Amino acid sequence: MKLILKQHLSGADGVYEIGDSIEVSEEQAVAFIEKDIAEFKTKKEHTAFEKKIEEIKVKKAEDEAKVKAIIEESRIKTELNELYLAVILKEAELNGEVLNEEETLDAVELLSKRDAVDNKEAGSN
Repeated sequence: MKLILKQHLSGADGVYEIGDSIEVSEEQAVAFIEKDIAEFKTKKEHTAFEKKIEEIKVKKAEDEAKVKAIIEESRIKTELNELYLAVILKEAELNGEVLNEEETLDAVELLSKRDAVDNKEAGSN
């Protein structure tokens, strides 16, 4: 998209003066307009792009929220598995058992599955 510079701009691809027309991506256009570095040639172009800016911001916020949710879910699952491991190790200790790594992992997986089934059943009641 084409913008008209409101400020002097220099970079790796050259030096631009106020009033120069530059070609930029949508993301660059958003940044340049928000920072008052450039503007559209016509008010009509600016109005149309304002709507697009809102769509871009909403999508960016939604994407960031999804990433945060995935990270939080992963963190919670890790903590839950650590708790399952602690339960298995404590149970083995109380029963005088020594579990090898494979037995421990199998027991954690079994406890995790049992807990998931119990939670499903509790949620359906």
